[in-house]
Amino acid sequence: MRNILITCFLLAALIAHAQSPPVPSEKELKSLTVESLRAFQKAIQAKDFTAFHRQTSALWREQITPAKLKSIFQTFIDQEIDLAPILKLDPEFDGPAAIEDEVLVIQGRYPTRPSAVQFRLKYVNEKSAWKLVGIKVDVKGPTVPSEREARALALESLLAFNRAVQAKNFTTFHKQVADVWRKQITPEELKKAFASFTEQEVDIGLIAEHQPVFEPAPGFDEDELLLLKGYYPTEPNKVHFKLRYIQESDAWQLVNIAVNVSPEADADADNAQAATED
Repeated sequence: MRNILITCFLLAALIAHAQSPPVPSEKELKSLTVESLRAFQKAIQAKDFTAFHRQTSALWREQITPAKLKSIFQTFIDQEIDLAPILKLDPEFDGPAAIEDEVLVIQGRYPTRPSAVQFRLKYVNEKSAWKLVGIKVDVKGPTVPSEREARALALESLLAFNRAVQAKNFTTFHKQVADVWRKQITPEELKKAFASFTEQEVDIGLIAEHQPVFEPAPGFDEDELLLLKGYYPTEPNKVHFKLRYIQESDAWQLVNIAVNVSPEADADADNAQAATED
């Protein structure tokens, strides 16, 4: 579901009711959300919005056809978007649901990785039941950084790593990596993983004077992690690296590092001096 920013459809004309029903409980809101997104997911997978259309409000059905709904969400169909994994999770609401002009508005997200799913759903109350009258769904995935951004990211990570090696203390480096990685490894375990660097007093600070060569170009690996792999043409030995990142709070954060200082071998080679486990 990476790299997709998708469409929306919202209905404008609504029927005024004599008295608004109360805002549903949080449990009911979650149930409404999941029910609507599940019906939407089935329509996408079936490439047919007939059943979805029948489940919406009478007001909306009068104004739009299943074929029109399909055309609006054709990008979902073309890119084979699958929302099934999120339906096993609880949605996170952006704020309290509200009834605006007789319309219940539910807005929130599923903070899944690498692609977050955001939604905005609108309902009217028909025969004491909330019926869908508008839907917006965005599936937003991270994009590959530019060459310039990738160079800066790699340099920042490797210089932070080098400072830890020179200090023989990985506490500060540990604080700078992704939260998910910090929970899996301690500063002492990092120091042990890179003991060969500290014991041999390896210093890769010269990379700051060179531009990295990426092989392959920056991109996403099989685990949907950003992969920066390549080397710095330092002499007499090149500094080979393999760095993997995830996005946390819209910033790339390190989750894995492998470094090798040698004339030719890359960071995946068997003789790599140090690497953390995936």
